[in-house]
Amino acid sequence: DETWGVLLGSSRKSWIDHLCDAPAPVKRLGGSIASAIDAVAKGVEIIRVHDVSETVQAIKVAKELATDAQSK
Repeated sequence: DETWGVLLGSSRKSWIDHLCDAPAPVKRLGGSIASAIDAVAKGVEIIRVHDVSETVQAIKVAKELATDAQSK
């Protein structure tokens, strides 16, 4: 339904531990950010995260890199 946005809440989730052997949730920043970048690239509109500034910075850089790659 186009009237509702898509929300993702994968920050620090246990599935990241299963992929990356990171039992402590605070050690899952890299996986959380990778998940957020992938979600934004796929059109997710709302992301729930713990590490806001790091995630925003990574998404900004990823968007710029994608834009730069498309312009070549």
